[in-house]
Amino acid sequence: MINKVSSNITRQKRHLRIRQNVKGTSLKPRLCVFRSNKQIYAQLIDDEAGKTLAQASTLEIKDLKNGGNVEAATEVGTLMYLIVVVIYIMVVLKP
Repeated sequence: MINKVSSNITRQKRHLRIRQNVKGTSLKPRLCVFRSNKQIYAQLIDDEAGKTLAQASTLEIKDLKNGGNVEAATEVGTLMYLIVVVIYIMVVLKP
């Protein structure tokens, strides 16, 4: 009889294999995007410090009818860009 490996174990192995090569730093953070059926979430992660530098989601945008479509993803991307620009100005350019 053939033993079938659980799909969750396979997913965890794939995750570990990818994460060995993908690492975020404070100057070049890792972008993590999660999409559910209703919402979209995005994070910029510094793996060296183990901290989330910035986050945005469709929960923060008021004028969306559906939070899980392409229009919502565009809005989250725009919001994330604005957050990153503000952080860059405040931290890197220090007036």
